Amino acid sequence: MDVGEACAAAQAAAAKGASLLIKGYVELDPFVAEVHAELCTGHEACADVCPMEGAITLTEAAGQGRKAQVNPALCNGCGICVPECPGKAIEVKGWILKQYEEMVDAIVAA
Repeated sequence: MDVGEACAAAQAAAAKGASLLIKGYVELDPFVAEVHAELCTGHEACADVCPMEGAITLTEAAGQGRKAQVNPALCNGCGICVPECPGKAIEVKGWILKQYEEMVDAIVAA
């Protein structure tokens, strides 16, 4: 990459950042994973299978041990983490595990 290409790439990145700042907010996909902290056992299986690096992290909760936490800006809502959670503590907003199970049952029955 020469200097001209580097300047063009920097200019494009600055323009993209400026367009987000002008709006004053960032729109995120509504379908992201959500952890129910009271059910989370800190097993870490969800973070291990998540394809989006940093989308699910485990943090220390005050007096409750390690709990999974989702960064909605990094989560793509794929749902891979949902069946991996042994405590059934994760859902994708807008969907519940029972709905997924019913869809699979309908496909198998067809």
